[in-house]
Amino acid sequence: MKSILLAGRDCPLFVPEGKIPPGGFSLMLSNDGDMPAADFEAIFAHIKQQNCVFLAVPPMDRDREYTPWPAPALSQKAPAFSGEGGAYLQFLTKTLLPEARKALPVTADPARTTLVGYSLGGLHALWSATQCGAFGQIGCLSGSLWYDGAAEYFRSHPLNPAVRRVYLSLGTAEEKARNPRMARVGDCTREIHQLLKGHGVSCTLEWNPGGHFRAIPERFLRAIDWLCGQSF
Repeated sequence: MKSILLAGRDCPLFVPEGKIPPGGFSLMLSNDGDMPAADFEAIFAHIKQQNCVFLAVPPMDRDREYTPWPAPALSQKAPAFSGEGGAYLQFLTKTLLPEARKALPVTADPARTTLVGYSLGGLHALWSATQCGAFGQIGCLSGSLWYDGAAEYFRSHPLNPAVRRVYLSLGTAEEKARNPRMARVGDCTREIHQLLKGHGVSCTLEWNPGGHFRAIPERFLRAIDWLCGQSF
């Protein structure tokens, strides 16, 4: 699998073969570059049809970089969430993305730049859409929208006007989690989906069979088809 070192992080990378289109290829930037279950080889084999660059960024610490504000730990054995998503977003938009655009044949147009993420990475991607206009499309895959204060936050913080389309997904069994905080994910995701539609954002919510860790590559592929196939 090909990768590229950007801003000190070894990022899995797919670049289409063939002629570079005017303005460069569209770019899908993904959190979760550390997730073996995502099966980037399968994603790269599939995304060849979509004619866009896929770049996955590995986090230093998911619980730190993907959380938008501090929250208690999920268990006594786990550390608390430190809520440094703002610093990570600054790193993405001010450091990594400019480096990627210098090193790769990709667009500088936010409308053709997508940010996706899984689990906490999905929460961060959707939260980022309220903070900046760097990404015209967002993918929140099995997003941790149960996170303390998330539903309340999205009620009062609309997405940046540059964000045109949002893909949400969830596993049918995820809201059956034993942890009562995580079990809120179904209701929170449904509410946020309706909020986004009410704000005029083109948004879909797809349900996948099973729990949080089932068929992760397939969930990425469905997101790619919806986000890339219709607009890139």
